[in-house]
Amino acid sequence: MIVLVVEDDAGIAAGLHANFQKRGYVVDVRHAGQRLVSALSSESFDLVLLDLGLPDGESDHLVRRLRQSAPGSLPDSLMQVLIMTAAPSGQPYQGAEPWDR
Repeated sequence: MIVLVVEDDAGIAAGLHANFQKRGYVVDVRHAGQRLVSALSSESFDLVLLDLGLPDGESDHLVRRLRQSAPGSLPDSLMQVLIMTAAPSGQPYQGAEPWDR
């Protein structure tokens, strides 16, 4: 299984990378500001762990772009995306909205 971790905090990204790699997964880590859509358009991932609060707003764009693409193409609209956030408990992320509309 190939996992893409999209996280701007280097410590969190390193911890996720080490944890998944220890369990036998192939892991690619990308940080905020990198061309995420182009990476997903050229490489297939089984799972994307996505930080919702990327400072450049790229996370919103990425999810919308994934859901608009054709199944089976790259990026694949059926790709599994797990959205993470470090927002304090009980406080919703500002601007959060469902992407399945």
